[in-house]
Amino acid sequence: MSSEINRQWLFVKRPTGPVDESCFEKVESALPQLDDGQVLFKNLYFSFDASMRTWMNDGPNYLEPLKLGEPMRSVTLAEVVQSKNSEFPIGRKVMGMHAWEDYSVSNGVGFSQLLPDLPGIPPSYFLGALGPTGYTAYFGMMDIGQPKKGDSVLISGAAGAVGSIAGQIAKINGCRVVGLAGSDEKCQWIEQECGYDRAINYKTCMDLTETLKELFPDGIDIYFDNVGGQVLDAALANLAQYARIVSCGVLSGYDTGTNPSVPIKNIWMLLIREAKMQGFLISSYMHRAQEAATYLGTYINSGEIVFREHMEEGFDRAPQTLKLLYTGKNNGKLLLKL
Repeated sequence: MSSEINRQWLFVKRPTGPVDESCFEKVESALPQLDDGQVLFKNLYFSFDASMRTWMNDGPNYLEPLKLGEPMRSVTLAEVVQSKNSEFPIGRKVMGMHAWEDYSVSNGVGFSQLLPDLPGIPPSYFLGALGPTGYTAYFGMMDIGQPKKGDSVLISGAAGAVGSIAGQIAKINGCRVVGLAGSDEKCQWIEQECGYDRAINYKTCMDLTETLKELFPDGIDIYFDNVGGQVLDAALANLAQYARIVSCGVLSGYDTGTNPSVPIKNIWMLLIREAKMQGFLISSYMHRAQEAATYLGTYINSGEIVFREHMEEGFDRAPQTLKLLYTGKNNGKLLLKL
């Protein structure tokens, strides 16, 4: 195994606007010998999440910014191929935050989640609906949104990996759900497959604030926000009394190269509607992962939660695959199979 070549994608340039291939450089090196306590992981999948763009900025974030010259990172799913660590037997599949590379050597730190082998469940599901993506939808909706039967719910990024599941959780809890998506095909999917009551193509909607006023005459009880920006402002203008806003992401500003915050005119509606707006990080909920996995697994098995994966293939496609997130060209959870 020591004669194998390990390919890596290094982060070499901070983007000042949309991320592109020039931000990365592919290098190759020989695999090192393992020391006692170390494990050699073969990466099988890279997961792509919108917040990865913010790690490339040289500023404060919930994770340390990437340093120029170090490997690009993401959540990966890997298999143990060599081990000098009894906690990681050969053949065990694991998941964690690691580098864009064929092989990763570690003492186990960063690959803390050991994955079960479940008949009929592809490993990739643990990066999506049965992993951090599904957990984000579950804890955001259930803990912060606190859906009640009869609530009116708005989801932005509703055809995305998180948004589509969040909306279905709201439906399971007896809510009326409207989704915002960026194409007619995505709108059709969330209505016909995910069971949303209505879907709006925000790119062709002439006046989103007025459209939401018509769709929510009594106001929005829960807004699950994945995009921020003008969509957030339109939702703020249409809140119900005691509304809850789940601040999950700011996709509208991630790929600008600047702080994703934009001027919000209607923030005062939080005051007069006595509403709550709360951000959250899934890392703060991982101690409850089994709770989320049990809930999601139950409704996936029953067919009440559906999802889709967008699978790219090939190590060399990693930079191009990341770009898909910010152009809206992915359909479902975006993954790269090595």
